[in-house]
Amino acid sequence: MRIRFHGPFERLAGREVQMDVEGSVTLRQLLGYLADRFAGFALYTAKTTDEDLSAHVMFVRKGKHLKLGDTIENDDTLNVYLPVTGG
Repeated sequence: MRIRFHGPFERLAGREVQMDVEGSVTLRQLLGYLADRFAGFALYTAKTTDEDLSAHVMFVRKGKHLKLGDTIENDDTLNVYLPVTGG
């Protein structure tokens, strides 16, 4: 899969990485793989709810915000953003 990092996440992992996984993985599993590869992602593995995770980071595939239980395939492209905030 291709993962594109934006904003401060680019400093943690670079602009883009290619990762290969066997079959499909959940976003929760992917966070573990990212934490193993990029130490800065370790704090996100402690997030236990979709709401808690999305307050800190957003994973987006084809314009859809992913939740911890959503599955991801090798042919997917993900974008990693800071969450959108308003005033």
